[in-house]
Amino acid sequence: MNIKENLNIYLHDHMAGATGALELLGHLVSVAPSLSQQVQLSKLKDSIETDYDVLVEMAEHLGIEENGLKKAVAWMGEKIARLKLSFANDGSALGMFQSLEVLALGITGKRALWEALKATTPLCLSNFPFDFEDLKLRSDAQLQVVETMRIAAAREAFQEPEPAELSTVK
Repeated sequence: MNIKENLNIYLHDHMAGATGALELLGHLVSVAPSLSQQVQLSKLKDSIETDYDVLVEMAEHLGIEENGLKKAVAWMGEKIARLKLSFANDGSALGMFQSLEVLALGITGKRALWEALKATTPLCLSNFPFDFEDLKLRSDAQLQVVETMRIAAAREAFQEPEPAELSTVK
């Protein structure tokens, strides 16, 4: 395989992952228990859509066509993952926690993509108009949002509520 073929596979894998993340985020926005969470998740979705657009532009820059099969598999994978994550459409704390954990893993992988491309800067991408360091920093910001929400969901899912004080009748 040549460099372009390797990048084709690598970029399409990340595009498929982003497709799954966007589907999952769309669902999370619709079941988030608070308006502030809906807003955070919507902003995160917008940011990840921007990264997806960067991947598409990179593929176009390289003359790589979109892989519809991988995109369809990612879409279907998200639907199956939603079931696996016990995400009944009620937005349960456990479902939210597990979904955010999946997103955190995906964002970490995307950050690794930007680091790898920055470190190697393949010749075919040398005149690419995006700054890999800026893309990596955006991933860091996305991860910070997801981690904050993930830990809050973990507390809700795994912590026993404080017992209410019993009032005594006199």
